[in-house]
Amino acid sequence: MRNMPLDIHKNTKHMTLEEKLKVCSICKNRKHSIKEGLICGKTGTKPEFADECPDFDIDIAEQERLKKNTAELAEADHRRSGAFGFYIGFIAAGALAFIMTFLAYAPFTLADLLSLPFLFAIFYVYFSAYAIYAYIEKRSDAIFIAKYLSVILFLAGLPTLFTGNLTDIIFNLGVPVGFFLFLSYSKEINKRMPKEERKLTKLNKIMVILSIIVQVFLFIGDFRGTELNAATVMDSDEKILKEICKQQKETLPRNLNEEFYWADMRLNGDVVEFIYVYNEGMTPALGELAELINKYRSEIAKEDTWAIRNQDQLIDILADTNRYGIRYKYYSPDGKLVLDLLVPNSEIKRMISQGGYTTRRSDFISILESYNKIIHLIEFFDGCRLCKCSLSKDGKILHYDLKLYGGDTAESLAELTPEHMRGQIMQVILPNMLGDFVVDLAIRNQMSISFNHTSEDVSSWSLNVLIEPHEYNQLLNQ
Repeated sequence: MRNMPLDIHKNTKHMTLEEKLKVCSICKNRKHSIKEGLICGKTGTKPEFADECPDFDIDIAEQERLKKNTAELAEADHRRSGAFGFYIGFIAAGALAFIMTFLAYAPFTLADLLSLPFLFAIFYVYFSAYAIYAYIEKRSDAIFIAKYLSVILFLAGLPTLFTGNLTDIIFNLGVPVGFFLFLSYSKEINKRMPKEERKLTKLNKIMVILSIIVQVFLFIGDFRGTELNAATVMDSDEKILKEICKQQKETLPRNLNEEFYWADMRLNGDVVEFIYVYNEGMTPALGELAELINKYRSEIAKEDTWAIRNQDQLIDILADTNRYGIRYKYYSPDGKLVLDLLVPNSEIKRMISQGGYTTRRSDFISILESYNKIIHLIEFFDGCRLCKCSLSKDGKILHYDLKLYGGDTAESLAELTPEHMRGQIMQVILPNMLGDFVVDLAIRNQMSISFNHTSEDVSSWSLNVLIEPHEYNQLLNQ
């Protein structure tokens, strides 16, 4: 018994079959059978050990892959939720409203740039960017900072009680109050950020205190705004982008998956370049994969561009200017440029403003056309061959056509009931398919997935199993 995982085998007397299969799923001796599902490669049967398996040999890479896939898809599912959109939307809209009000006091002088209002603007931009970053990264002080922003907007909207109409009062006061209550009582927010785990960092304690002091002086004096001139902004943006790239390069190269690694990040003129290099083992397949990857990379570019929201400084510059775009460049191990995809500034703004994306049916079909050309490169399961992938006419179902082989008879196939196959798909097949770009693309678009089985040996036999989004969402959230 080697490298026994303590989290699984501690207090494991009277383990159920499901618990044993979890152990087997991360063992190097595992094997998959279309008829029996996950089995032991040494015994050829379902796990039969009582409390501990003497032949267990942990597959660290597989364990980490499963954990990573589950976490990433759970995070992606949350980002499609109403709570995520409301949180990000309120803070972004509040920041925009605050900035627009602030800019209404232009033109500005040097004295304005050195004033308390300008200092307070810096505080507000910092808290807004940090609140979004902290929420995405599940930092302990995210909710406190978000509540603090709602209080600031509420105080800023108090004058509308005396000068505004009912609509203005509801918008300027009701919305911040509603957001504060949402943060306080939302079950989804509490699940993501449990109250007992929330605490304010020392740095942000200092920042909050300083900003409150500035607010006090602002309420005493005249409120004036400020704006950096365009030349200064552009110069500052360039310096910040260069610094971001410099800091990122210190962490590179970094393996992203089995296919390629992140080699470099640099500012080249008006484009932020992400440089990726394929691993040596991918060289023989690059020719056959190039067409598919080129088509699918546009979807990857959308996802990656949406994901850079986690880098608050980078997304602020890219989304708030009309200058900078992104370029994703992929090289072969010998230095040959394989793929080159440019995402212009206008496209970045469009994706950010939309709050996500949906793959067009025509693009999905194009991806599947190339995917079907390289199916022979894809490993599936013993006794089962993947023949074709297709999309339903309404674009709501992804079809997998599977062929069983290996001397099946009508009697043996009769044992493969819909209930049995559904269990195999949910417990073994689908979890092991996570990370396949077509499956992940279907999940991101919340499509149903149909597994259509036929037999090479018994032409009259067929069996179809349809997996709905709520089923795999439940699996991903476990």
